[in-house]
Amino acid sequence: MIIDHKSHKVEANKLEGHQADARSDTTLGLVLDAFLGGASNATSLLVVFTVVRALCLCILIVIIASISFHRTAQAADTTTIPQRIVSLGPGVTKKLFLLGAGDKVVANTTYCTYPKGAESKEKIGNVTLVNIEKILSLKPDLVLAIGLTPPRQVEKMRKLGLRVVRFYRPESFFMLCKDFIRLGELIGCPEKAETIIHQAKQGVAAVQKRVAALSKKRVFVQIGVKPLFTATRNTLVNDYIRLSGGENIADHEGSGVYSREKVLNADPEFIFVTTMGTSGDSRKKAQEKEAWLKYPSLKATKHHNIHVLNSDQVCSPTPGEFVEMLTYMASIIHPEEGA
Repeated sequence: MIIDHKSHKVEANKLEGHQADARSDTTLGLVLDAFLGGASNATSLLVVFTVVRALCLCILIVIIASISFHRTAQAADTTTIPQRIVSLGPGVTKKLFLLGAGDKVVANTTYCTYPKGAESKEKIGNVTLVNIEKILSLKPDLVLAIGLTPPRQVEKMRKLGLRVVRFYRPESFFMLCKDFIRLGELIGCPEKAETIIHQAKQGVAAVQKRVAALSKKRVFVQIGVKPLFTATRNTLVNDYIRLSGGENIADHEGSGVYSREKVLNADPEFIFVTTMGTSGDSRKKAQEKEAWLKYPSLKATKHHNIHVLNSDQVCSPTPGEFVEMLTYMASIIHPEEGA
């Protein structure tokens, strides 16, 4: 047999050339080369390179397809951003205006009087009874209900084809933030919502830092008149007390229904008066303050620590309003630190 050494050498050079090309095409070749310890079997090495390059190509195709799908989904989302919104609660209305969507609110309730521009919107009822026929006539693409909205009315609106999203009263500052982010996502401005929440959390943290080392003061917050009603543990109002350096005397109560006798026995150092649903009735809140002043044995009365609070800000705040009220309450409970 005659062996063509020249031809064999040419073929070997070609294989080496292919190997060099593969190494120059990808840094993975260097890794494989190091791993194989400069394997002499050039054909096997080329097979490995071919498989790896095919896998890399497949991964790249999947990534590109994923990015393309995401962009398409985002484009589709912009077409579903609501342009005609009906708000069924004052707290929701305030948040919509804060997020810059006040111009998209086509109607709200008679309780929606703030901020500027909310009162002039079409009225479709109050927080416990809405006019569904009127809502339908406005052709909204989003109805924002609250916990007080009757379930039967919510169900009826949905059966009639309306998109209804419900927000319940938040039980903590954490839930307030979570709901606000959800609202921002619903109306197409999640970044603005995130920015507002970030600022609010910074404000809360600043107050906590100032009162952290101070002794806690006993606090009672009245949020209802007949019957006398207060805030228990799982309420947003309790977070006002807790985060401002106070101790809620009704923290362990199973119900918010309270009595003046219980308040007298607990003898709180501070009493805050607010009444849900009567934010404009300053006379009523003044009367409640006077009622507490009739008990001179109370520490809160002795030291002139009975204060009237803004009901809207306490019961249905925006994230920024929560920080404002928290800062105010902390400055009263711990004036020694200028909190």
